[in-house]
Amino acid sequence: MQRREMLKVIGTAAALPFVPARADAAVRLAESVHRRLDAERAATGAGRALRVFSPEQNALVTTIAEMIIPETDTPGATSVHVNAFLDLLLAEWSSDDDRTRFLAGLDAIDHETRATYGKRFVELAEPDRVVTLHALDAMRDEREGAGRSFGELKRLTVYAYFTSEPVQKNVLKTVMWPGRYDGCVSVALQGSGSSR
Repeated sequence: MQRREMLKVIGTAAALPFVPARADAAVRLAESVHRRLDAERAATGAGRALRVFSPEQNALVTTIAEMIIPETDTPGATSVHVNAFLDLLLAEWSSDDDRTRFLAGLDAIDHETRATYGKRFVELAEPDRVVTLHALDAMRDEREGAGRSFGELKRLTVYAYFTSEPVQKNVLKTVMWPGRYDGCVSVALQGSGSSR
């Protein structure tokens, strides 16, 4: 993935009300969320306690995120803790209204699968999950409900995944914001022994 493609990924997430619109600010936010989650995991030896998601919503988010970006020869969404990233982002950076609407949409996904299959999304067989995700994807531009939440979840999954350190270092093998400025560093002049 090239830097331009990465900026498009960040741009889709920036369409969400609680993600900064500028790509550099969106990346800084994501990296700070990832660093905080990594520090909490290092300190406790486990993942963070959920602050926003119920256990059922967390299972739903984890399952859908892994379907969006499954583990292959590269890490999947679960490996980079997309669910914990989203939980913290919703807890600390979204408005109450945005959070409530998103969570109601997650509950609507399970409501729709119960109405269709008599089961929660995570209880469905893989083919039924795929059919459901295709239907939700077709409804992602709706103003409310399951389709809207799926669209937001999809954008946030991609945002969380591609801004995670393991993906940036080991999958993309690129530095999102290349270079660094070191002021007051002596630079040797080429062909002479003097320096500035």
